[in-house]
Amino acid sequence: MILMVKSKSQTAIEYMITYSWVIIIVVAVAAVLFGLGFFNPGSSIGSSVSGLSGFSNAQATCSGKTNTFSISLSNALSNSINVTQFNASYGSTYSIASIPTGAVMTPGAANVFTVSGVCPATSSRYSVSISIEYLQLGRMVLPGPYISTGTASGVSS
Repeated sequence: MILMVKSKSQTAIEYMITYSWVIIIVVAVAAVLFGLGFFNPGSSIGSSVSGLSGFSNAQATCSGKTNTFSISLSNALSNSINVTQFNASYGSTYSIASIPTGAVMTPGAANVFTVSGVCPATSSRYSVSISIEYLQLGRMVLPGPYISTGTASGVSS
């Protein structure tokens, strides 16, 4: 009878050790896939924009063919704003968009900003740093200038 108990405990230990190794291997493979960005849906679906307080509905595109970066932004503030400067940089490349004098965005209004020279080759990943300087119109106290910064990333088309 004692031999039977020893046999059952040895079988249980072997069972636990075998499946422990399987679990360790599955966790290691999942960690490698996670590190490579396999579970990041943003890496394969269009572009993403983060930051840029005071703006909403941001959609960015980066064209490797024409080397132009475009971003559409809506004014999310309760006051109209006058965008005085739009800067974008990719790595060591820095570009300033030419803003027409009196470029006023009313609350909820959208505007597209385009700069040249900050996109990598077609089908390359990009991460463009953005800086927008603006004045809030109609504010008597602290009209600005305000600076909003953010990042747009994705794959260039």
